[in-house]
Amino acid sequence: MKKFILLLFFVSIISLFLSSFLYLNYTSSFKKITYSAFVTFSEEVNGFDVNSTALTFGSIVPLGSSRRQVSVKNPYPFPIIVNSEFSGSITPFLIDIEPTIILPFNETSIPVTVFMDINKNFSFGEYSGNVTFILKRLIN
Repeated sequence: MKKFILLLFFVSIISLFLSSFLYLNYTSSFKKITYSAFVTFSEEVNGFDVNSTALTFGSIVPLGSSRRQVSVKNPYPFPIIVNSEFSGSITPFLIDIEPTIILPFNETSIPVTVFMDINKNFSFGEYSGNVTFILKRLIN
């Protein structure tokens, strides 16, 4: 009887570790996509840069704003969740319109809008940073 209880204990511990491993494996991010982000705050608008590898918001006047679209594709046969993170001096001015986006099965792409708003206290000059999109598998 004592051996049976000991065996049952070890099987329980192994199943607990295996369940934890599988859960963490499916909920952890499996891909990160990072774009550089740039903006200039000035008293006049100087146009903007069309760039496929960076989010360039151009020159923005006080109380102005700018938007860019990023397409995120899901080539996987399972739904994914896309979260975003900001870093750098540009962070206080970025607002993630859709904080969590769930892409269903076979979805090809969805626009993710990043909005630049300077209705805060700021100094004229250049601000930069990164916008990272974190893809995670959705557990049903």
